[in-house]
Amino acid sequence: MSSYLGIPSVVLGILLLISGIAAIRTGWTFRRQRRHIQRPAVFGWAQIMMATALFVQAASLLSDDTAVRSTVSLAGMGLLLAGLLVSVVAQMSKRTP
Repeated sequence: MSSYLGIPSVVLGILLLISGIAAIRTGWTFRRQRRHIQRPAVFGWAQIMMATALFVQAASLLSDDTAVRSTVSLAGMGLLLAGLLVSVVAQMSKRTP
């Protein structure tokens, strides 16, 4: 396992997880993001998805098999992309009918 890749991923994942939980529970976001985020709860779920993706990618480094490592890494990248798309949805303005 390459610890120089795994440790920063886990630390960043923990920070994203804490921030996502805070956004879901209280609507809190970082000061720079408050102007852009229209739906804080949705943004919190996006952060939790991205944190999970980082955990999955860090866990893929534990495998010695190349096929397993690439498959798990690819799943983590897909989850990271899905989190990014949910983050974009959270920044879109609310529509009123």
